[in-house]
Amino acid sequence: VVGRELILRDKLALECEEFDYVLMDCPPSLGILTINALSAVDDVLLPLQPHYLALHGLSKLLQTIDLVA
Repeated sequence: VVGRELILRDKLALECEEFDYVLMDCPPSLGILTINALSAVDDVLLPLQPHYLALHGLSKLLQTIDLVA
């Protein structure tokens, strides 16, 4: 399906005008749900553990956020 990464963004644009904030909790993976959420948001909050592997994953996630945004 063309544009499936933008479905959530388009729906939220119509439905969330009356809210100041909408929080989305996504799974710790880069599946289609997470990509949809990343394309729909203005800001991202990333809780993570302070160790090497988490920081390595963070750099990859930040690259993905830059691509999606």
